Amino acid sequence: MHPGLIQVIRAFRSAQDLAVITLNERLGVPLPSSNLEWAKSCHQMELPKLGESIGIQIRPHGYGVEMKFPSISVDFDWGELGEGNGFDTWRLWKHCKENRIFLNFMTYDLLEIRVRKAWEDSELVGDRLLYYLPEER
Repeated sequence: MHPGLIQVIRAFRSAQDLAVITLNERLGVPLPSSNLEWAKSCHQMELPKLGESIGIQIRPHGYGVEMKFPSISVDFDWGELGEGNGFDTWRLWKHCKENRIFLNFMTYDLLEIRVRKAWEDSELVGDRLLYYLPEER
């Protein structure tokens, strides 16, 4: 896998792990068993209010959630089986732009090419909507 892509994925995954741990362990939000379960239940949990109680912004949406911490933000979707470690090209790029990281060597188009190549070379695995690092799936 291209070293630049590895950097982007690792940064995104680190922020994603922080978000999942914060939701589950710090705020007591149950992890979903599927992205459909999340979509059906996320708006009933008053996540924006929960986030405010600890100084972060939480915006649930569709299959995912956007979280803005004081030092980093992340937006991700849950996987088909409720995985909190998947990503797509658009969310990787959004993470780079919003956190102002890797912009000196990465563009959306380049990121898309590198993700597609990693997928074709079986360096990423996926479900219908998201990619995953093989060792995490």
